[in-house]
Amino acid sequence: MNYIFLGLFSALLFGLSTPLSKLIIASTDPLALASLYYLASAFVLIPFALPKMGAELEKLKTDPKDILRLLGTFIFGGILAPVFLLSGLRSTAAASASLLLNLETAATASLAHFLFRERLMKKDWIGAAGIVTAGCILVFEKGWVLNPGSLWIVGACLCWGFDNNFTAKIRAVSPTTNAFLKGLVAGFFNMILALIFNAQWPTLNHGLLGVLLIGMFSFGISIALYITCARKIGAFRSQVLFATSPFWGVGAALLFLHEKFILQQALATLLLVSSLSLIFLTRKDSF
Repeated sequence: MNYIFLGLFSALLFGLSTPLSKLIIASTDPLALASLYYLASAFVLIPFALPKMGAELEKLKTDPKDILRLLGTFIFGGILAPVFLLSGLRSTAAASASLLLNLETAATASLAHFLFRERLMKKDWIGAAGIVTAGCILVFEKGWVLNPGSLWIVGACLCWGFDNNFTAKIRAVSPTTNAFLKGLVAGFFNMILALIFNAQWPTLNHGLLGVLLIGMFSFGISIALYITCARKIGAFRSQVLFATSPFWGVGAALLFLHEKFILQQALATLLLVSSLSLIFLTRKDSF
């Protein structure tokens, strides 16, 4: 199986979610949106996850470390990260938000090395530093004014960094079961919070169908493909492939939202492409 293709296709599906969410977030609460995204992702994975879930959950009971890792993916990847991202999207251009999501690669790399003992080369660190620098450029809007919304997105990237490393090491359950459980738990948890805080929900006339489709493809199928890729080639290398997702998002933002490509975005794009090329294309042992 071509895991490079799986990683890139996963990135495409997820990358489209940022500009599409920008169209919806103005009239919907982030908690409600995150809830619907993840419940829809769980729904689309039911036919693939249910047949083998019983046996996998029995196996999971015998591995306490995998249980903790799975809980980590629920908390960091399913609850905190999407709410942070959607909160940041309220005041951040979709193109800038898409590019900022490359910070997830740097977060994944740093955590993989320091906490999860994944060996990285010197070029990986230089590339990660370039990605962080690009992120610093993007937290400023036109006129170099700090955009608080960007800081929410930085927080989302850090949370997904933890999520990626936990995900890559889980062995007791399959990628589809992992993604299904994350969608179910995160979806219902965010729904409870949304109801407690009286959040505004999308309606049939205001994007509900679009929200469900984004959840199915950009969160359900995309996450399952990413997990499959991560388990075969490691958290960091799969994240390098997934780091192309922001560029798909930028393209969609420019094409469909008619956003202008400003100087900060141009500088950040140049730096991101250079950094990702240094990390990925110069590795003889990438795959």
